Amino acid sequence: MNQSDIAVVLPAREGFGPSAFGAVSLSVKDFIYNSRYRDRFNVFGLVDAPAYEGIDYTPLPLKRHWYETKTRAYARALHKQFTQHPPALIEVHNRPKLARMLARLGHGPIALHLHNDPQEMKAASSPRARTQLLREIDAVYCISDYIHTRMVDGITIDHSHVHTVHSGLDIPPQPERKQPAILFVGRMTPNKGGREFVQAMQHILQQNKGWRAEMIGGRRHSVSTDLSPYEREIMEGADAVGNAMHFLGFCDYDTTMHHMHEAAILVVPSLWHEPYGRTALEGIAHGCAVITAGYGGLPEIVGDAGICLPVVTPDSIATAVQSLIDDAEKLQAMQMSAYVHAQGFSIERCAQRLDDIRHHVLNDQEDARDAA
Repeated sequence: MNQSDIAVVLPAREGFGPSAFGAVSLSVKDFIYNSRYRDRFNVFGLVDAPAYEGIDYTPLPLKRHWYETKTRAYARALHKQFTQHPPALIEVHNRPKLARMLARLGHGPIALHLHNDPQEMKAASSPRARTQLLREIDAVYCISDYIHTRMVDGITIDHSHVHTVHSGLDIPPQPERKQPAILFVGRMTPNKGGREFVQAMQHILQQNKGWRAEMIGGRRHSVSTDLSPYEREIMEGADAVGNAMHFLGFCDYDTTMHHMHEAAILVVPSLWHEPYGRTALEGIAHGCAVITAGYGGLPEIVGDAGICLPVVTPDSIATAVQSLIDDAEKLQAMQMSAYVHAQGFSIERCAQRLDDIRHHVLNDQEDARDAA
């Protein structure tokens, strides 16, 4: 690393490779591959696993003292790295406390890339905490307008350095033909609505022969044989539906996208306020008719190209799915509309916006040094 490099700091549990990834690392990978600064990035994390090809990744050894939190130990490891090799810009993903620690250790400029609601993070939960955060760091990238609104809620100081940067996708070719498949993709945790999806499919698949349902996801963002009680419940529920429903568990990204490319309908039945909804975006990019929740960041992503449910229940899911199965013309029109809508979220467009913001942050830092 040299002083022209951009250091990207992942959350402690986030892997950075095909066999261990989450939404944050997927976003980081896509942005780097499409950035005009591509050759200047170094990604740092704690998970030691094979990294994405063509990107410098350094898994840091964590030497944690008995009295330290994991965050403080991580900050200390990063401090050592950045003291020896100061980067031009540090981008901390989703960890405001870590960003503040690095700022107070004298590193900078620092940008915080928010993928989740800051009001649910200890270091940014109150207007006072967010105000102090905005005074100490140089930029905030928010994954959606919804998260941007949550970040500046109650803030009275200048917050022009808070930006919305959608997490874009490499838009695939439009599918030539869809299969009669209804797909769920998501972590097997209660807030993702897997139970509600299974219950809805129990009715749908009994009434609509020739259709099938598939579920992809695990409790973790990697293969695991240690299933939670909730995962076992989902598996048993899927098995009870019969041969038309398949629980596939965790799949790698390419396999997941293959299933999405084939599926006619994608259901994203989140029970919480999703900050963004990457899965929904992947669905519309693959020409799926998307049924999702009408709150959080999901309506912002899906727009008028899908069905947004005011309340997510097994009945509301089943009603929406049935309305598409019953009307082939409506289903095809929604699939076409979804694919067109997704073009506004191309990774090229989103990466250019993020690079433009980076350019201003880097120039501001150079101007400050010149003035000094």
